[in-house]
Amino acid sequence: MRALVDKYNSLGEAQKKRGLIAVLLVLGLIGIWLSSQEDTESAAPLIPQEIVSPVSSTIFVHVVGEVLSPGLYQLRLRARLLTATMHP
Repeated sequence: MRALVDKYNSLGEAQKKRGLIAVLLVLGLIGIWLSSQEDTESAAPLIPQEIVSPVSSTIFVHVVGEVLSPGLYQLRLRARLLTATMHP
């Protein structure tokens, strides 16, 4: 690493500027190439739609461990955690 720093320090100002321009140009081209690779509209979804779309309006929560009332509870689909923990 020290040899690389020494080599850089031995360069003239004009060479340093040309090197900086070359590095920035390469980084810009890589950025353009990477942004053109992202085609989100034609990409397949990570989770199939049939799994994401609910088929019923209720969910089942299985409560286990050191809790006061373990068991299987049926809740509304949009119920919050508080609803699950306060369920009789």
